[in-house]
Amino acid sequence: MRLKTNLIFILLLGFAVLPSFGQKKEKKSTWAFQSNLQHQDIAFSFYVGQLGQVDPVYIRPYTSLEVQRLFYDNEKAQRFLSLKTGLYRNLYHDRWISLQLGLGIQKYLNKKIFYALRGELGFANAKNTDIQYQLEDGKWVQTRNGAPSSTNPLFGLRLDIGYRALIDEMPLDIILLSQINGHKNSIFESYVPYYSIGLGLRTELKGRN
Repeated sequence: MRLKTNLIFILLLGFAVLPSFGQKKEKKSTWAFQSNLQHQDIAFSFYVGQLGQVDPVYIRPYTSLEVQRLFYDNEKAQRFLSLKTGLYRNLYHDRWISLQLGLGIQKYLNKKIFYALRGELGFANAKNTDIQYQLEDGKWVQTRNGAPSSTNPLFGLRLDIGYRALIDEMPLDIILLSQINGHKNSIFESYVPYYSIGLGLRTELKGRN
């Protein structure tokens, strides 16, 4: 509990303090809000028992919401901070509730197409969700997974490629996301790589200051 509290405090403090340093250098800044839906899985084949082989899961959804603070170097280049919270449901592996702070750059190739590259650091409260059964009266009956949850570090690199679909007082961006994360697994006591791809929608407030 102390670890989780300290991590939350560090992330929120960083998100609150770092923009103040950026504002000393930048003349313009704005907020953006983004929602994401991704497929995420372990970067190598890994099965617990036989269920993952006989009943394969093709979509392992990772949904997330994030707020971004963008600092404009010019109209084609921005630096930004992001704070993201996500929910990840990986049947036969883990379930995550995560919080990450990101720092990155965003550049426009033309008026509508842009890319953003960032690093993210945070933690995930994870619980094993592997389906378990027990034999009752000659039949296998699904039982509750009693595995405890644990809070562990989570870090990653992410590339967004976006298209500005609407250009007005509140623009709408359609974004293709790709990401690789490292999450410390409490069972193996080592970091496990995860990849993810998906789509996002972002709206940017045009009231820059």
